[in-house]
This record gives sequence, structure tokens and C-alpha cells, in this order.
Amino acid sequence: MSKLRLATNIGKAVGAVGYGVNQTMRASGKIYRAGKKAIAGGPRYTATVSDTDGVVIKEYERIPLMKVSELLTSIAHLENGYRMIIELSKEEGE
Repeated sequence: MSKLRLATNIGKAVGAVGYGVNQTMRASGKIYRAGKKAIAGGPRYTATVSDTDGVVIKEYERIPLMKVSELLTSIAHLENGYRMIIELSKEEGE
């Protein structure tokens, strides 16, 4: 085998390995982004907790549905002097 043919074959092998690594990284990136979107994705909400007089006690912005559920549970355990207004975040509603 001549030196030129050997260099050509080495170049092809390096190109094939590079292509394989590139495709693997692209697939891994897509899987990562899909997983991240599934975990952290979903609509975000703005929740305002106030007393019966309308005085705002705490305002939460851009919270996921799981946190809204936790807030509702905690308010349910308190006495009847609180209310909660839940709205879809402005960034999500546009």
C-alpha cells in the first residue's frame, strides 16, 4: 500500500469518527433539551396570597403548578382568613 493510500484511509477513518461523535452529541443534546423541557416546562403561574381585607401577604411569580398545589394545601390548613388569586403568568399567556 502506498503512503498516499494509507493517508487517505486514515483521513476517511478520522472523518467517520468525527461524524459519529458529532451525531452522538447532537442526539444527546436533543434528548437533554427534551428532558429538561418535560421536567421544568409547563405553564407558570402568578399567585397572590391575601387576607380577607385584601392586604397582600405574599406574591409568587412564575411558579409551576406543583408549587401552586403546595400553596393551596398550606392555605387549606390555615384558618378561614386567607384567599389566593392564581393567574397564568404574563409571559405564558402571550
